[in-house]
Amino acid sequence: MTQFLVVSFKSRGYHIFTWLLASTIFISCRHENVDIQISKYASGNIEFLKKYENKKLHGESVWFYPDGTLEAKVSYKNGTEDGHAYYFYRSGALKSHRYWKDGHMEGFLVDYWDGHYGILQATLYYNQNGELIYKKTFDSTGKFISEEGHKPQ
Repeated sequence: MTQFLVVSFKSRGYHIFTWLLASTIFISCRHENVDIQISKYASGNIEFLKKYENKKLHGESVWFYPDGTLEAKVSYKNGTEDGHAYYFYRSGALKSHRYWKDGHMEGFLVDYWDGHYGILQATLYYNQNGELIYKKTFDSTGKFISEEGHKPQ
């Protein structure tokens, strides 16, 4: 049986409504058109927290592995990825850093090896059109392996 719960309370002059449907919670601030969606695993650990403005992803959203370890932290603007994004291995080590602009990757980005904190797996460079123009790869000891594309200036 699906449970549905609506709770209303006033905070800082705003009427806040909370909906609980199955394992997902929606929090809405009426006067700001802001919603926060929280989903939980069956274990009770949080699966994700997503922030919406005017029904579009906006601001920072986060995802977690079932054990509670941070999986990803991504910035959105008007429904598309925009800004810094960080992705993590289950171990908690940083997997990759991306920069999004209007829904496509842009600029200098990095990937790291799991279990080898701070050792690069690859460096990538995307142009303003979101096209990969340069990639440099490394082995798990940090030794250079290969290079593709044209170095950005």
